[in-house]
Amino acid sequence: MVVSGILGFDTTRNLSYQIHALLLAICCIALVSARFNRPRCEFRRSVTGLATVGEVLRYQIVVTNCSNRILTDLYLVDEIQSPYPDSSRAMREYRDDHHQENWFDRKVGFPRWRRFMRMAAGADSAVVESFDLAPYQTKYLDLEIRPLRRGTLRFSKINLGCPDPFGLYRSTITAVMPESMVILPRRYAVPEYALGNHRHHNPGGVVFASAVGESGEFHSLRDYRPDDPLRHIHWRSWARLGVPVVKTYEDEYFVRHALILDTFAETTNNILFECAVSVAASLVCRLEDQDSLLDLVFYSNEIHRFTAGRHVANSQAMLELLALVQPHTKEEFSILSDSVKHGGGSLAGAICVFLGWDKARSDLVRWLEIRGVKVVVLVISVDSSTGGESGLPGTPSATELMPARLIRISANDPVSSLSRISKVVGNAR
Repeated sequence: MVVSGILGFDTTRNLSYQIHALLLAICCIALVSARFNRPRCEFRRSVTGLATVGEVLRYQIVVTNCSNRILTDLYLVDEIQSPYPDSSRAMREYRDDHHQENWFDRKVGFPRWRRFMRMAAGADSAVVESFDLAPYQTKYLDLEIRPLRRGTLRFSKINLGCPDPFGLYRSTITAVMPESMVILPRRYAVPEYALGNHRHHNPGGVVFASAVGESGEFHSLRDYRPDDPLRHIHWRSWARLGVPVVKTYEDEYFVRHALILDTFAETTNNILFECAVSVAASLVCRLEDQDSLLDLVFYSNEIHRFTAGRHVANSQAMLELLALVQPHTKEEFSILSDSVKHGGGSLAGAICVFLGWDKARSDLVRWLEIRGVKVVVLVISVDSSTGGESGLPGTPSATELMPARLIRISANDPVSSLSRISKVVGNAR
C-alpha cells in the first residue's frame, strides 16, 4: 500500500494509485471489522499438582463461546507474569551472564535482558494456535509449559485473539486470571545408602519433633494415682472395672538425621547455589525412605529447621521449602553453625551440602564428629573432577578432613558425583 501510494502520487503518469486505493480500503475495512468483531468467551484454567524444573507441566484451559456466531482461527496465549527486577539484581545477573555471542550483544545487552526476563518469569507463555468454536460450544485446550527455574510461577492473564474477515488484524479480549503454583527444584538419582542407625533418647517422642507437648509409646495400664492427668485415663477400663485406670507411656528412642544446606554464598554464582539446592532435594527424597527422622536445616532470613519422617511430615513439604530458599552473601556461616550445634546432640548422622570449604565449615564437621555423629560432606564445585580435596580453595589438611568422607559435586555433572555417595557413607566413621 505504501509503495503503490508513492509510485501513484502522480495520477497522470500511471495507475498505481488505484492499487493504493484498493489496499487502503481493505485495511480500513479490516480495522473497523476487528473493532466490532470481539469474541465473547469465558475461561477457566485447571492447574493441578506441582511442577519440577525441566519437566513438562500439562494443564487445561476451558474456553466457552458465549455468542451465537462461529469463531474461527482463534489464537490463545496464557501469559506468565514476569516481575520487573530492581537495579541491583539486574546488574548482578548481567555480571554473571557470560554467554554472549559477539561484541555487539555485549555492548547492547538486549539478548541478556531477554534471557533475564525469561528466567524471571520462570517459563514461556503457553500458546494455542488456530482452533474454532461453534456457537455456545465449550472446548478443553491442552497446554504445556516447561519451568525454567524453581520458585513461584505466577499466571497473569489469558488473551484470546479473533481475526478479521481479511485476516490482517486480530481483535483481542483479555481475561485477568491470576494464579500461582510452586515449582520444585530439579532432582537427581541418588543410590540407596544407610547414613546411621544409632538411636538416641528423645523426650516427648516423635510427635515432639513437630509439635509442642509430650508424647511417647503406650506401655501399660495401672490404677489411678493422685495428680495423674485426666487425658491419660482409660475410660473403657474404668467403665468395666469400676475404678479409675490410667495409661502409662515410655519415652521413645529413634534415629535422627540432619541435612544441612549451606546458603551462605561467597559469590553471586547462581549455578553453584542451584546445584546445591537440587542436591539437597535429591537427598531429601532418598532419606524419606529410611525409618528415621530427618531435620532439614538452612538459613533464609532466619534459621529454618523442618522435621519429616515417621508420619511427622513428608518430603513434599521439604521440597516446597527448598523451592523458595535464596542465597545470602552478607551474613556469616556461624549463624547456621550455632543452630546446628544447639540441637546436634541427638543426631545419628548428618549430610552437609556446602558451597565452599573453610575453617568455619571444618569446625562444624569436627564438632559433629566428636559427638559421634556420622558425617558426610558434599562440596559444590565448578570443577568437573570428583572426589578428594584437591581443587577446593582453603581446604584444610588431610588430618582435618579425610578425603574418603568428602565428595566434590560438580555443578556441571552432579549425577556422576552423587553415584559415589553410597561408597563414601560406608567409609564414614
